[in-house]
Amino acid sequence: MIVFSSTQGVPIEQNITALLVAAPAVLAVFTAGCGGSSHSGSITGQIVEYTIPTANSGPAGLVTGPDNNIWFLESNNNTNKIAKITTNGSFKEYQLPTTTAFPESIVSAPDGNLWYVDESNDLGKVTTSGSVILYTATNAGELTVGPDHNLWVANFRPITPAVDPLVNVFSTAGALLHSYDSGTTNQLESITPGPDGNLWMDTFSGGDVIKMTTGGTPTPTTLGVDPGHTASDH
Repeated sequence: MIVFSSTQGVPIEQNITALLVAAPAVLAVFTAGCGGSSHSGSITGQIVEYTIPTANSGPAGLVTGPDNNIWFLESNNNTNKIAKITTNGSFKEYQLPTTTAFPESIVSAPDGNLWYVDESNDLGKVTTSGSVILYTATNAGELTVGPDHNLWVANFRPITPAVDPLVNVFSTAGALLHSYDSGTTNQLESITPGPDGNLWMDTFSGGDVIKMTTGGTPTPTTLGVDPGHTASDH
C-alpha cells in the first residue's frame, strides 16, 4: 500500500494513472483510486501487463504522442524499433532504418511528430503513421523540446577529446541551428526544460548540474555527489 498525505487541507487526486516500462519486453499500466479524508488516503489498484510483440525488445523511453497513443523505443541489439500502444493495449511496431542503432530518448514535438536519438549519430523524425526520416546528430545522448519549441540534444561525450560536450539545437525541420559549449568536461546525461525558461542538464560523471539559457549560456554547478548516485556509491 502507498499512502499519500496532503498538506494545507488540499484534497488528493481521486484517480492516479501511471504507465511503467519493464524490461525485457513488457509494458505495465498501473491504475489506482484513492480515498480517505483530505489529509490522507490509501491507494489500491491494479497492474495490467502487456507483452510487447517483439521478444526481448528492450523498451526504452516513453512518451504520449500527438495521436494520444503511448510511444516507446525498442533498443536491444538487432531490435531497433519504435512502437506505439493504445490505452486498450493494442501494439503497432515500426522498424527503424538503422538496425544496430540502440535508440534511447524520445519526445513528442510541436510539429506533430515523434523525435528520437540513438547511438549511431541519428536524430530521427517519426510520423504517427510510422514513417522515419533521419538527420545527423553526432554523439547524441538525450533530447528534449525546449522553451523555444526547438529540439535540444545533449551530447553524451565530446566529439574531440579534452573538449567540452556540446548541446546542439535542431529545428523541427531537422536543421542544426546552434551548437553550444556545455561548460563542463563531463559526459552529459539528461536534459529537460525548467519552469524558469532555461534548459537543465546533469552529467554521467563529475557531479555537475548545468543551467543553460536558450541563448546558449551555461552555468554549471558541481554537487557533492554525482547526479543519480549516492555517497555510498563512491
